[in-house]
Amino acid sequence: MWNESKDLTWDDFTPQHGLEGKTSSNISIYLCPEYHDQKIRNSYYYWYEYQVAVNPNKSFYDPEFATAWELRYYNLLFDIAELSAREVLGHPQLGGKEDEGPFQELLDARINAFELESEYGKDTTVITAYEKEVEKELARNQRQESFPDLSSYRCDRSDLTTFIGYNNDRIIGTGADIFEPFNGLSIGLGWSYRNFKIDAGVGFLWSRTLKSGLYHDIKQDYDWVEKRKTMKINPFLTIGYALYSNNYITVHPVIGISSSYYSQDWKDEDDVKKSSSITSSPCWIFGLETDWTTHIDAINSNILRFKIHGVHEKNDVIGDVWSLNIGVSLVLGINLKSNFHK
Repeated sequence: MWNESKDLTWDDFTPQHGLEGKTSSNISIYLCPEYHDQKIRNSYYYWYEYQVAVNPNKSFYDPEFATAWELRYYNLLFDIAELSAREVLGHPQLGGKEDEGPFQELLDARINAFELESEYGKDTTVITAYEKEVEKELARNQRQESFPDLSSYRCDRSDLTTFIGYNNDRIIGTGADIFEPFNGLSIGLGWSYRNFKIDAGVGFLWSRTLKSGLYHDIKQDYDWVEKRKTMKINPFLTIGYALYSNNYITVHPVIGISSSYYSQDWKDEDDVKKSSSITSSPCWIFGLETDWTTHIDAINSNILRFKIHGVHEKNDVIGDVWSLNIGVSLVLGINLKSNFHK
């Protein structure tokens, strides 16, 4: 095992005689990782407790040709492996999957560069320069000896999201008797960073109203039937801030702006079109959204979002009214960047 206070000796290698004309020595370095993960505030973090070691069964030398510089060369390779492990595995990372790939890629790149520059240990000047540089980097990147308390860490995560959901919208108060409830879908894109989020999208909602009654004039009574079909399109932009968050639930109060576009058709009982109209109005949105995280890792996130919005609007069709918008959405996210720190 790598030890700061103990260098490798030829006793850590298997002696083999008669290697003249062949490779006179070789070192086999391997990683012994112990994987941990933990879920903290909606994110999985993973951590490796590890040891960098030499495999004596695959590391050998010929005592007749072994030199002190050759041993320094192998000690330096061992130190480079330890440094690479500290940089890649030696601190908590966002994710949740055991993956030693980045460590091996970094180690291979560093060793290949060093071997070429030192002519596979023949250039002692390069070995000396590398020793000083690696020693400095090892001092700067201290080894963590134990699994940390991740509750003291914070991940500033930036995600791009897309969502699709079902909405039910009904007018309350004055004007509530004008329309039946609207039902439809909303789609859009969003962006979140730490506790903030911004969502922009559009809702498509429909309402069908059937009314009938008895009209009385001087001569006789008339039955009447009115069929009305209304389509409502709502582009919207909302901003939210998380006031509460745990491993599964995040609660965002939101405010926003919207615009409602109404398209209406009136028909009689014989489905004969009587009239139509189109109107629009600006809206204010005030609401509460609750996100339930069903999955999250270093790349993706899946969220079920439940929302309740109060929407204020004013136009010539329905007057000055409030509507209650209730919905549920599936939100899919892609992690753009993560900054993990205490």
